[in-house]
Formats: sequence, C-alpha cells, structure tokens
Amino acid sequence: MKFFIKILLLMLFSVNAMASVTLGNTRIIYPSNTLGKDIVFNNNDHSDYIIQAWVDNGDIDSTPEDADSDFILMPAMFKIQGKSNQVLRMMYSGQELPLDRESIFYFNFVQFPLSKTNDNQMVVVLKNRVKVLYRPKGLASSLIKSVDKLTYNIKKGSLNIKNDSGYYINIANVIVKSSNEEQMINNVTISPFSSFKKSLAIKNPEEVKVSFINDQGGTFTRNMRVAINNK
Repeated sequence: MKFFIKILLLMLFSVNAMASVTLGNTRIIYPSNTLGKDIVFNNNDHSDYIIQAWVDNGDIDSTPEDADSDFILMPAMFKIQGKSNQVLRMMYSGQELPLDRESIFYFNFVQFPLSKTNDNQMVVVLKNRVKVLYRPKGLASSLIKSVDKLTYNIKKGSLNIKNDSGYYINIANVIVKSSNEEQMINNVTISPFSSFKKSLAIKNPEEVKVSFINDQGGTFTRNMRVAINNK
C-alpha cells in the first residue's frame, strides 16, 4: 500500500490535531521566467515529521497519485526535524501557459508525526492547501494597480465587482454599509477578466470597504467609490 494511503487510513482513527509544520507564506507566487521556486517549511514543534507534497489543478480531493499539474517537487517527500526548517524546490515543466493572465494551481502537503504515541492516543494527519499563482513575466500593470482599477456598482440589491486585469484578485472581506447596518462578505477570489456578484441583505447601501490580500498573505484596505442604484 502506498505511503499516502497509509496516512489517510490513520486519519480515520485520529482525534488530536497538530499543526506544527507551516509554510512561510499563505500563497505561492511562481514567476514564469524563473527556473524554480524555493518553498520553505518551518517545524515549530520539537518532534520530527514526514512531509509529503504535491500540486493539483484545482481538485480539492487530489492525492499525490492522481495530481494533474505539471509541477515537479524536489523532494516530494522528506523528513523535517524538530525546531528546524526545510526547503523544497518547485519547478514548472509543462507547456507555455497564457501570457495575458495568471494561472492558478494548488500546493498541498500532509504532515505525519514520527514520535511514538501510546495505545490510548490517536494521531491526526493534517492536509494543508495554498494557492499557487503562475505569473507571466510580461503581465501588464501590477497587482496593486489592478486592485485600484477594479470597478464597482450596486444595482437592484446586488454588489458587482469587475476585474479587467490579468491578476487573480483575492479579497479577505468586503464590508457594505448603510446608515444603520452593514454586511460582510468573506473570502472572495475574482479570476482574471471576470466579475463577482453578490446579493445584499441590507437596504440602501452607501459605502463599500474592501480588504485585499497581497502576495505575502497580508491585507490592505480600500474605501471604494461605488456607483449605487438602489432602484
């Protein structure tokens, strides 16, 4: 039986979750003109872990055996000692991707503790998943400038945000306010050259505040000018 399948079987008998191994960032930006990207793992625990990693094209249920991306990971499985760091090398080996927009993939990894447990303690193996944005070298403008060029309108009770750029716009939250109430919309991703639409529960909205996620996983906020038609 393959190693990953063994890990999943152990998850069925798990109860005590551990999130000891983390990545340096909450997303991975992969420039098209790079020969490879270093991914840094940090083990914050005193125990050792086995890490297995893979990249998929969007299937949240993917495994290392059926992952369908053209990324090579070296090494794809390794041991990380307690209170240490480990670097994995990611390389794209597929055909040329669109030059006018970002392409999105997903980096996955599971961590399996090597420390011994007693018969009454059950082990949890955690799966982590972050976005990989393949960014063409000649992509026009920049992420920040593209955010500032988004267009907004509220019409017939719906908020509409239009993205005319080649960037994936990642939004932590949108707050729509009226004079006496507000509505929060969380975790929005707007694909290149597409729009986002959301029905609003509040009446007579007047203001929109948006918190965007940058390349490092941090946030920055904009109070947006919005064309409002409440009829």
